[in-house]
Amino acid sequence: MTVRIWTKPQTQAALRALKVAGMAVNKTPGGYVVRLSTGREVFKAMQGTRGYLVRYVADLFETTGDTHVTERATPAA
Repeated sequence: MTVRIWTKPQTQAALRALKVAGMAVNKTPGGYVVRLSTGREVFKAMQGTRGYLVRYVADLFETTGDTHVTERATPAA
Protein backbone atom coordinates (compact mmCIF):
# COMPACT_ATOMS: atom_id res chain seq x y z
CA MET A 1 0.00 0.00 0.00
CA THR A 2 1.08 3.52 -0.79
CA VAL A 3 0.18 6.34 1.61
CA ARG A 4 0.10 10.02 0.64
CA ILE A 5 -1.40 13.29 1.77
CA TRP A 6 -3.31 14.82 -1.13
CA THR A 7 -5.21 18.05 -1.59
CA LYS A 8 -8.94 17.97 -2.23
CA PRO A 9 -8.49 18.55 -6.02
CA GLN A 10 -5.92 15.72 -6.24
CA THR A 11 -8.25 13.37 -4.38
CA GLN A 12 -11.22 14.34 -6.57
CA ALA A 13 -9.16 13.71 -9.72
CA ALA A 14 -8.22 10.24 -8.46
CA LEU A 15 -11.84 9.44 -7.60
CA ARG A 16 -12.95 10.55 -11.07
CA ALA A 17 -10.29 8.33 -12.67
CA LEU A 18 -11.47 5.37 -10.61
CA LYS A 19 -15.09 5.97 -11.64
CA VAL A 20 -14.08 6.22 -15.31
CA ALA A 21 -12.25 2.90 -14.91
CA GLY A 22 -15.57 1.36 -13.79
CA MET A 23 -14.89 1.07 -10.08
CA ALA A 24 -17.55 1.85 -7.47
CA VAL A 25 -16.58 4.76 -5.22
CA ASN A 26 -18.34 4.68 -1.85
CA LYS A 27 -18.62 7.76 0.37
CA THR A 28 -18.15 7.11 4.08
CA PRO A 29 -18.61 9.49 7.02
CA GLY A 30 -14.85 10.14 7.01
CA GLY A 31 -14.02 10.06 3.30
CA TYR A 32 -14.14 7.55 0.45
CA VAL A 33 -13.48 3.83 -0.06
CA VAL A 34 -13.08 1.80 -3.26
CA ARG A 35 -13.27 -1.98 -3.13
CA LEU A 36 -13.05 -4.60 -5.84
CA SER A 37 -15.94 -7.01 -6.35
CA THR A 38 -13.92 -9.49 -4.28
CA GLY A 39 -14.10 -7.12 -1.30
CA ARG A 40 -10.45 -6.12 -1.44
CA GLU A 41 -9.93 -2.47 -0.52
CA VAL A 42 -7.79 -0.77 -3.18
CA PHE A 43 -8.27 2.91 -2.30
CA LYS A 44 -9.19 4.83 0.83
CA ALA A 45 -9.24 8.59 1.37
CA MET A 46 -9.73 9.93 4.89
CA GLN A 47 -10.65 13.58 5.22
CA GLY A 48 -8.27 15.69 7.29
CA THR A 49 -7.96 19.36 8.17
CA ARG A 50 -5.87 20.33 5.12
CA GLY A 51 -6.64 17.61 2.63
CA TYR A 52 -6.95 13.83 2.55
CA LEU A 53 -4.82 11.02 3.89
CA VAL A 54 -4.93 8.63 0.94
CA ARG A 55 -4.00 4.94 0.94
CA TYR A 56 -4.02 2.82 -2.22
CA VAL A 57 -2.46 -0.29 -3.70
CA ALA A 58 0.88 0.53 -5.30
CA ASP A 59 -0.05 -0.26 -8.91
CA LEU A 60 -3.51 1.36 -8.95
CA PHE A 61 -2.35 4.60 -10.62
CA GLU A 62 0.36 5.60 -13.05
CA THR A 63 2.16 8.59 -11.61
CA THR A 64 4.57 11.19 -12.90
CA GLY A 65 6.27 12.93 -10.03
CA ASP A 66 4.45 12.78 -6.71
CA THR A 67 1.24 14.63 -7.47
CA HIS A 68 -0.08 13.85 -10.96
CA VAL A 69 -2.46 10.91 -11.12
CA THR A 70 -3.71 9.21 -14.26
CA GLU A 71 -5.85 6.13 -14.60
CA ARG A 72 -4.37 2.79 -15.59
CA ALA A 73 -5.76 0.92 -18.56
CA THR A 74 -6.93 -1.90 -16.29
CA PRO A 75 -7.62 -1.69 -12.54
CA ALA A 76 -5.25 -3.55 -10.25
CA ALA A 77 -6.56 -6.91 -9.11
